[in-house]
Amino acid sequence: MKTIRHSLLAAALFALVGCGGSSYHLLGRGQAAGTDAQLQVASVAGDNRRVDLDVQHLPPPNRLGAGFETYHVWIAPAGGTPVLAGRLHYDADDRRGRLTTITPHDNFRIMVTPEPRGSSYPTGQVVLEHYVGG
Repeated sequence: MKTIRHSLLAAALFALVGCGGSSYHLLGRGQAAGTDAQLQVASVAGDNRRVDLDVQHLPPPNRLGAGFETYHVWIAPAGGTPVLAGRLHYDADDRRGRLTTITPHDNFRIMVTPEPRGSSYPTGQVVLEHYVGG
């Protein structure tokens, strides 16, 4: 039942993105090689981009290294330093995670890393990564 609710919520979020957006399929790497993700990016008001990330088959962060308690999502503008976009809302039972955020960048790299709580810069291995834009 929980999975059905999550699937319906994800479908509703993706429907809200609307026309003109881009969709990407991401594959995990390293110790999270079995991970799949859908990334939706769409223009929104104020010349911003709405970023919706839906991750499946993601192992618990503590399995990827001692001290890792959560997953963080980072956005790095082209040629820039990664900025924390938010903590992935991770469900260990379903091994799914989600995040919706806004970025002003047209061209950016999005990354997901396992992290200790309170991390302000990527310290863990990158388990998902994708370049958006030109």
